Amino acid sequence: MKKEFMAPHGRLTERHIQVLDRLAKGDTGPQTALVLGLTPTQVGTARLTCNKHIGVDGRSALVHASYLLGILARPAHAGPLPSTGVAVVDTDSDRVLELLASGATGEQAARRLQLSESAWWFRVGLLKVATKAVSTHHLITQGWRHHVLGPEHVHMTSGPPLVPAPRRPGPPSWPPRRSGR
Repeated sequence: MKKEFMAPHGRLTERHIQVLDRLAKGDTGPQTALVLGLTPTQVGTARLTCNKHIGVDGRSALVHASYLLGILARPAHAGPLPSTGVAVVDTDSDRVLELLASGATGEQAARRLQLSESAWWFRVGLLKVATKAVSTHHLITQGWRHHVLGPEHVHMTSGPPLVPAPRRPGPPSWPPRRSGR
């Protein structure tokens, strides 16, 4: 794990990166505090500092930006996104993940998909079950793992687009986006 990282609006320490890592794994604030030997208040403060220094709002956008900027290592590929068993949700699943990753609120996302907010959260819930995500922000990690999200998803609702970390030399680590969804 990196010792520190210079984010767009400030430096992230090793402790900040550890909090981001636990967040990407789906941990809550109290779970992260227990694992890292911190108080829940310290974890919340570290998360808010990360939001400020990276320039995004919300946990899901923070996890996405952490992968996009190279703060956290991108998760290993796990094959195609599992079906939710509901055709209309499977059709929208890529867009749902993209909106979550952008930091859109439930209200903003529902409006963009022309849904009620409860229909939006129903789709998010089905995707969490299908991907075995333990939280909405963990769903972002699953989106990267199943290659629905990637370095091309740079637009954030909270500000200007993010600039992805450059690819490292070597064999291609990111296959082209899948089609047929």
